[in-house]
Amino acid sequence: MPNQDRYKVAMRPALLMGILTNIYIVIVLILVGAYTTVLCPAIGGVVFIVLFFLLKANKLNAQQTFLIAASIVAEEVAVHTHFLGWDSGFTYFMFLLPTVFLLNTEWKTWIVVVFLSAVGAETVSLYFLYVEGYSAHEISDSTQTIINTLNASTTGIVAIVVMVYFSKTIGKRDEALVKANADLEYERRKSTNLHNSIKDAFMEISLVAIMTPNWSIDDANQNFIEFVGMAKDEIYNLNLSDLINTTESVDEFESLRSSIKNGVGWTGVLSLSKADKTPLWIDVKAFVLQSDKFDIGKVWLIGKDITKNVKLEAKLKSSNEDLVESLKRKEFLLRELNHRVKNNLQFISGVLFLQVQNESDERLADSLSIVQSKITAINDLHDILVEKASIDSVDIISYLKAISTKLTFSAEYDGKVDIRGDNVKIATESAPYFGIVLNELMTNSLKYAWDQHECEKEIIIEINKVGGEFIFHYSDNGKGYDRDQISPGLGTKLFDLLMLKQFKAKFVDCDQHPNCQCYALGQEVLLI
Repeated sequence: MPNQDRYKVAMRPALLMGILTNIYIVIVLILVGAYTTVLCPAIGGVVFIVLFFLLKANKLNAQQTFLIAASIVAEEVAVHTHFLGWDSGFTYFMFLLPTVFLLNTEWKTWIVVVFLSAVGAETVSLYFLYVEGYSAHEISDSTQTIINTLNASTTGIVAIVVMVYFSKTIGKRDEALVKANADLEYERRKSTNLHNSIKDAFMEISLVAIMTPNWSIDDANQNFIEFVGMAKDEIYNLNLSDLINTTESVDEFESLRSSIKNGVGWTGVLSLSKADKTPLWIDVKAFVLQSDKFDIGKVWLIGKDITKNVKLEAKLKSSNEDLVESLKRKEFLLRELNHRVKNNLQFISGVLFLQVQNESDERLADSLSIVQSKITAINDLHDILVEKASIDSVDIISYLKAISTKLTFSAEYDGKVDIRGDNVKIATESAPYFGIVLNELMTNSLKYAWDQHECEKEIIIEINKVGGEFIFHYSDNGKGYDRDQISPGLGTKLFDLLMLKQFKAKFVDCDQHPNCQCYALGQEVLLI
């Protein structure tokens, strides 16, 4: 424990006893009728209380606190001796000051000399001034004797309390310090033993070679000898450069030599040649060991055999290169396939378009037009699959928007198409059929829903997930029609076949939108 902290331990009980002593003196002065003198110990007691809390809060250190308290004690002793005489024994308290003062061993010599001289000078001065019995307040000899006895007893009690408290507190802290030192020593021994065990284990599992400054191998452990595949007497005085694989590690060896020459450790991978010229790889840490226990100036090379890892990495690299090349070929073939599929779909659509334009039979032309729109829907799906690079599913909203854009453009539709709904994905194999369904619905709207001069046209397409089903809404704000009053054509038959048979949809009554066709589709059939 620092000396300042030890002295602080002594000052705390000293201040407390000073407070109690001042209370005792106040009582004594009142009992003997020296009322004019009561103010002195009262002020002294208050000062001691303030000093106690300032010391506790670390606003004053222990030395500063003592010097202030000592000056108060000296002043009180002088005042009380003046009023009650030398024989009252107040000068006994002066002997407490050196006792507490010398508990601190960090006082400078000149302070010790000055302090002890001041205490002695005041005591001698009071003796010569008041030894003849003079006192400002007259008290009887018997009373003076009683006060003398009380002051002597109080002085002894204060000294005993301060010393006992100081000894016990310091003793406990010293015991704790001794125990802490013992624990620290125990942990140090454990750490040393662990360090030695790790070092021994490290030497057993690592490859270790010790070389002279010119890189001749001076010593090596058994692991290193077995690693290079040589006899023990063959490896000694062999130069490390003789073991270096010149096709793999020439630059690394030069870097190693340069680092060691400049006094810097080196970490890296070296390729060595076995006795039968088999290439080996070692992960190395090389350094010049600076220790009195070993030969200073010799280079220590400590490493780990990573030959299997290097060979495995080489195989993986070769395999990865083959995979990358295969992937490039597949990507090229896929691009060609997509390009040819797109061209073929566009070619078929174009042929059908020309046939429709030249066909005089209106019913046949309508049928060919329907087939062309279906192929266009399949082509749109193909474009989306290629763009999104997905083969499992298609975002239904994006797909419907692509189909509607082409239909409205070809039909020169000047109205609004509002496609909205939840973020739903449709299985790729179901997407073409759903595109044909939408194609049929929009074709009917674009052809028949509005009269020639109607404006503010609007088509609403919405798909939402409700419980375990998906609800598909299709509506327009046209004049509407009654399915039962029109003869089903190819488009209508195809719509019914896909929606009711393929998707197993159920028609749902809906008043959410005008002219709304609403169907409930099971999640397991259509959507994922």
